[in-house]
Amino acid sequence: MSIDEAGGRDSAPPGEAAVGPDPESAARKQFLSARALRILRVAFSVAVVAALGVVCYHAISGVSSLSFDIRPAWLIGAWPLALASFPLLAVAWSQMLAAYGHQVPVPVVVRLWSLAQASRYLPTGLAAVASRAVLAARHGVPRALSVTTMAAEGALLAAWCALGAGALLAAGGHQPVIPVAIGGLAGIVAVPVALHLAGRARWGQAPRSRLARFVVRFTRSEQPPRSQPLAKAVLTIGLSLIVKTVVFVLYARALLPVHLSDLALLVGATNLAAVAGLVGVTPAGIGVREGVLVALLEHRFGAANATAMALTLRVWDLTVELPWVIGSVLVSRRRPV
Repeated sequence: MSIDEAGGRDSAPPGEAAVGPDPESAARKQFLSARALRILRVAFSVAVVAALGVVCYHAISGVSSLSFDIRPAWLIGAWPLALASFPLLAVAWSQMLAAYGHQVPVPVVVRLWSLAQASRYLPTGLAAVASRAVLAARHGVPRALSVTTMAAEGALLAAWCALGAGALLAAGGHQPVIPVAIGGLAGIVAVPVALHLAGRARWGQAPRSRLARFVVRFTRSEQPPRSQPLAKAVLTIGLSLIVKTVVFVLYARALLPVHLSDLALLVGATNLAAVAGLVGVTPAGIGVREGVLVALLEHRFGAANATAMALTLRVWDLTVELPWVIGSVLVSRRRPV
């Protein structure tokens, strides 16, 4: 048996050098594809923010049509629910880490997750990723695994939001959202499958298919995640989205004349706006989320009301987020993360 037969490799014909992939060409293609993706995301964000600017201009010119009728009771009911549900995504992340064998106490994960969230308003949002990875590394979590689970968390969040955007179908006249909802359902299934495939692919052997090569690059773990904690993480992210959607409906009811027939519109609008915010490149989706929300709600509540609610919603989010961030900072002074 020849060496080539034993090793399972094909030898080059005599007199010809083996031709392998050109590293420069591969790097060039990767750079161009990444650059094209960034250009598309920037163009998308610019278009939505420009649309928001036009809507804001018309809303300000017609500010006399603003008809907020604030009902404090609805806000009082919504804020504690929003405050209590804020750490659900952190809990989901701790479940993902547990799926890979890293049992970090949930209170610690909530603290470092909250601290990292404070930097998501910086340009590109990469500071939030880097800070969370650095803080998790102090508890023995490899940085590559932190980035992997954060990417999975973001993908699952976008998928659940896309599925929730399907509520617009019940509101009528939003058939283009059908592929978004279908894509969301597919993403909820595909992300855990990709993590399992990546864990089962053994390092040291070049995967044959493009899908296998992609999922191997997606993770640095040599073992697949355990199914039960991963399933819990997927469901916890879904629960977080459901609670946040309920909070948004309560918030809208506190400011606008919302009727039972408006529920599907509000549920679908806030979820589709969240998808746009996650896809856009602006820090924390600022401007992008508001633009989509206004575009979907102005025909029902008026441009002035929809714009004012979308902008004040950002302030509302900060009133929910800041107590957790400040509390995490104060606790971390006595117990460093």
